[in-house]
Amino acid sequence: METSPAASPILREYYRTGVGRDVTAQEMRSAAYQASHPWSAVFVSYVMRRAGAGTTFRYSAAHQTYVRAARENRLRADTANPFWAYRAIEVQPAVGDLVCAARQNSGATYDNIGDNQRRATHCDVVVEVRPGRIRVIGGNVGQTVGEKWLRTRPDGRLDPSGTQSRIFAVVQCRNRRPGSAGPHPVSAGLLPVPAGLHAVPAGLQARVQRVMELLVRRYGFPVNGAAGIAGNLIAESSVLPNRIEGSREATPMRARDFTGRVRDFTPDEIRDRDFRRRTGPRSPGIGLAQWTSPQRRSGLFRHVFNGRRPGSAILFDLDAQVDYLVHELRRDYRSVNAVLTAPGVTTNQASDVVVLRFERPAAVLDKPLSDPGVQAVLRHRRTHAAEALRIHRSTSTR
Repeated sequence: METSPAASPILREYYRTGVGRDVTAQEMRSAAYQASHPWSAVFVSYVMRRAGAGTTFRYSAAHQTYVRAARENRLRADTANPFWAYRAIEVQPAVGDLVCAARQNSGATYDNIGDNQRRATHCDVVVEVRPGRIRVIGGNVGQTVGEKWLRTRPDGRLDPSGTQSRIFAVVQCRNRRPGSAGPHPVSAGLLPVPAGLHAVPAGLQARVQRVMELLVRRYGFPVNGAAGIAGNLIAESSVLPNRIEGSREATPMRARDFTGRVRDFTPDEIRDRDFRRRTGPRSPGIGLAQWTSPQRRSGLFRHVFNGRRPGSAILFDLDAQVDYLVHELRRDYRSVNAVLTAPGVTTNQASDVVVLRFERPAAVLDKPLSDPGVQAVLRHRRTHAAEALRIHRSTSTR
């Protein structure tokens, strides 16, 4: 929740980076302050600034400000500024676009958003496009960063019916269209994370490449050893640091609770999962490696990285989780680490030792190596390791 102690440093960074405003931890923990200072536009401003929008985006704590500016750019045909606002059904939303709607029955429309009257609005960032729908994320949704799906028509444009009738504009960065050279706010690979954490690359291939880069360049693993690790992370979590056991890749923090109900969990709820009290997600697995046992799981949230302890925010820090994984290998799994760091290790050898002696999923526990089920797991993981190696080689030679 936005007033929780764990959220304060994240929200303060949104304000500081997004709109250049210093807010106190006390203000962030005040329900009264939060009620009178919605931070959803601050969140969007933070994402845009971190994604490299530069001086061309009108950063603001009010959505109306940057929507109005983008609309003016479009109406003036200002080609010097890449951010243009279109009517909601004029264009096909793409990853990185902002989808903007009237809020609280404010009556905001594309035609009146440019006048002097203040009208409550809300914008979300498009992070995924599929046939018939798009996935968006936004800040201050249910007092946290939330996601939802919006319907699109067969031509890819937004469906204006029902609750989506409040959507009145799509803000696009024209420079990032195919054949152009400008920045792309989201496809540049940035998901919203606070300072001191590291942006999680968007897309499985980009995440795999980041893990490979860290393992090879920062921690000195041979390429094949790194591929064996990365392949197992693909199988465990799709290389999503905030993925909980039993979730889907598209909704990594949504799974069953102890009553069997599927719901979204906050970072603190995930960290504080308690089997005896039956709180938090029903299944314990969390993070890149799906850490499950109480000791390894709690160690993740206690891990210190670059002189700081992220706590529950480590769920949004891929770099910190890779550091924790390497820390475990070097301290608690030295024989596994020895195989992975051997100069002549093969990708298959690396993949096998990780799944059999580090990850140890239920399918391989207490079964002989010759068991058909175990062999199926090994083949599956080897395929992912080969894919990780391919991704690394293809991006390293560009």
